[in-house]
Amino acid sequence: MKNADPLKVIGEALAKTLVFYYPFAGWLREGPDRKLTVDCTGEGVVFVAAEADVRAEEFPLYPPFLCMDQLLYDHGHLHGSQGILNSPLMFVQVTRLSCGGFILAIKFTHNMCDAFGMSQFLTAMGDIARGRTSPSVLPIWKRELLNVRNPPKATCTHYEFIQFATKSTTDPNPDSEMVYHSFFFNSTNISVLRNLVPTHLAKCSTFDLLAACIWLKSSIPVGYYGNAFVLPGVISTVKDLCENPIGYALELVMNAKANVTEEYLRSFIDITVMKGRAPISTEWTYIVDDLTQLGLWDTNYGWGKPIYGGMC
Repeated sequence: MKNADPLKVIGEALAKTLVFYYPFAGWLREGPDRKLTVDCTGEGVVFVAAEADVRAEEFPLYPPFLCMDQLLYDHGHLHGSQGILNSPLMFVQVTRLSCGGFILAIKFTHNMCDAFGMSQFLTAMGDIARGRTSPSVLPIWKRELLNVRNPPKATCTHYEFIQFATKSTTDPNPDSEMVYHSFFFNSTNISVLRNLVPTHLAKCSTFDLLAACIWLKSSIPVGYYGNAFVLPGVISTVKDLCENPIGYALELVMNAKANVTEEYLRSFIDITVMKGRAPISTEWTYIVDDLTQLGLWDTNYGWGKPIYGGMC
């Protein structure tokens, strides 16, 4: 692959991968009761081939990447689309660098899949880019696996839908005023934090620990690439968070994760429908997720593993 053109290789791999993931080549439509469906029109996705007179070593190895607006062209609302409706479901840009490297950036509609599903799609692209005629893991649509029950019934407590009252009449966290910053924790940092953990919580994961510090489980078939995550919530006062040791917040996080059973998942799906796709609470809410196991560092399009693979 040394002399191959990444713009051509990845562009062709994307087209062939969409044959297997054909829903991504369609558009979302809204039906009765705001139900979303995929119209498999076969219109494809947006692909941009670009070149930049910079070398890979001139980029930071970790986000934030200040030039993202040039690495993933902002297409706005194409074809008179309204948000996620009547618009391409995926935007892909490959930027070839002067050193021979390249950057692959993707934006997709989250209604189609979660981060693990997108990682599976990118891995499939890598399979085909390296010469396979089909993905090593064939995609499975089967959205009925996580369908609402009949009749729907909320059997668990879902704090994540609680909308807290606010005295402010404006958005408390407008995107234009948000500050984005990356914090990196090495093994020494993690060890220091673990020394603060009470004995009965010593088996906590690194995710639990970090989630607590800065404050799923269903059997689905291999190849499923839809949304398969929930957002369990817990409630605490600022006073309790500030006056208690880290073990207090850590135990809340661990208990919230432990409560995510098969029944909780089904209840979450049902209450989402019962509330008419009501949004998750974001005011006075701290939301954290773990994307370290996505496998993006292992994607390979024929040039080896990436220098960086993750969110931007």
